[in-house]
Amino acid sequence: MSQLEDPKYEIDRLVTSAGDALSDEIVSRLGQLINDLLVIADKLSRNDCLMKAIDLLDDDKLMKDVKPSKGGIGGMIKIMSDPDVQYALQYMGKLMKEVQSEK
Repeated sequence: MSQLEDPKYEIDRLVTSAGDALSDEIVSRLGQLINDLLVIADKLSRNDCLMKAIDLLDDDKLMKDVKPSKGGIGGMIKIMSDPDVQYALQYMGKLMKEVQSEK
């Protein structure tokens, strides 16, 4: 097998060409991006509330006892009288407001 037919040689040429094409600025930006992603992953993995929410997504028992609503204004008023529902809606509203203000 000649050197040109060797897959290792082709991969080596590809990596060398890619390395030559990357400028110092691109390498620096990619390094910063990887660093930022690792910081985000670390923060997410340390967030106990988020980890609990992710675990609950796999829990079939969570919604087992919840029955479908009949709908209507009365059902909405009944649900809205729950303080936990009100808190969750306020939290989501503030979260969305903050996300929108960052633009």
